[in-house]
Amino acid sequence: MRPIILRLAWKSLGNRRLSSLIAMLSMTLSTALVLGVYRLGRGVQSSFSSTLSGTDLIVGARGGSLELLLYSVFHLGQATNNVRMSSYDYFTKHPAVEWTIPLSMGDSYRGHRVVATNQGFFDHYRFHGDQALAFAEGQSFGGTLELVAGAEAARDQRLRLGQQIALSHGLGDERVSGSALIHRDKRFVVTGILERTGTPIDKSLYISLEGMEAIHAGWSEGRPPQISGSDSLNMSELPSEALAPTQITSFLVGAKSRVAVLHLQREIALYEGEALTAVIPGLALSELWQKLSYFEEALGVILLVVLALAFMGILLSLFASLSERRREIALLRTVGARPHQILLLLMSESLLLTVQGTFCGVGLAALSQFALAPWISREFGVSLAPGLLSGTELSIALAVIIVSPWIGLFPAWRAYKQSLAYDLLQRQ
Repeated sequence: MRPIILRLAWKSLGNRRLSSLIAMLSMTLSTALVLGVYRLGRGVQSSFSSTLSGTDLIVGARGGSLELLLYSVFHLGQATNNVRMSSYDYFTKHPAVEWTIPLSMGDSYRGHRVVATNQGFFDHYRFHGDQALAFAEGQSFGGTLELVAGAEAARDQRLRLGQQIALSHGLGDERVSGSALIHRDKRFVVTGILERTGTPIDKSLYISLEGMEAIHAGWSEGRPPQISGSDSLNMSELPSEALAPTQITSFLVGAKSRVAVLHLQREIALYEGEALTAVIPGLALSELWQKLSYFEEALGVILLVVLALAFMGILLSLFASLSERRREIALLRTVGARPHQILLLLMSESLLLTVQGTFCGVGLAALSQFALAPWISREFGVSLAPGLLSGTELSIALAVIIVSPWIGLFPAWRAYKQSLAYDLLQRQ
């Protein structure tokens, strides 16, 4: 476009500051919303994918790979069956296995999952690349009735070191459901609080496998034992064999080499001791995102509608100005302005409004991310990647700018169709 047309378009927008500002604001908010939602979606996907790192296989009872991933890593849902401890011991001693992490679930504390495991969980669990779990306060559980709290669980329930709590049987919140199945006879002491990870680890509580067995000792037909006098059962009264776990929910496996992973997965699937499933976390996550792809498509359609509404705002702004600019356009035609020059003028106005709105939208999205990223990470465990626009985000911004001039086509056609003689006789 010629510089004189751009200057004329700029001055024309300056004479209509209010309507131009409203149209630009619409484009700013739309661009910021589109870029913000896109980056949030990528952050969610990245956070999900980095929840578990360095683990080669997740092993559980025979069933769907996605369900196994969800209840073992994200603590969502329940296992349909358990894994015998003998099977776990067999693969722990397998020559291709470097380490294992047992997981046993089924209890809770005020809506937070309780996960029974061993010291290997704190030694080998990795997230967000190769980050290890660390303690903000205290240390790992050492005794049978000791407990480690995730950062978010400790914050929500105001847990502190040395505090004693009674866990609940099942996954409901006893404060809401009024459940009476509470392990009041065996209270756990908080010995450690983990640092925040931005993963489901933060929302759970962790006890030993022996602790999980201890709280169910003495139960009959799914009911707790009757306690009289003291609220706490003396652990010395429990025989050692009563604390030996007989089954777990699932376990994580770290192989000695990448080459051995597929062979180990096949061997687990063919294991004759019981029906087991072994899944590779990365493949299970891919399956998860494939199942959620229609959500992404629906979100993409919504974002396109948002941009379309922003363009509609610019179109309405240009149409609204036509009645005010009849004499201006008529004078331009009188002094020799050709149809394509009138067309370029209105296309330039549309382009300038969009460029300003897009750049302001990019800035607003960046500022919003800078301000809200800590809160989003703290509340939802989603880490937003800092930095400039990614390739896809830059493509979105450029596509918006490229489309914008064509918004001025229809107003320009309407303006040129107006009668020259009629326009010259109109009063301002």
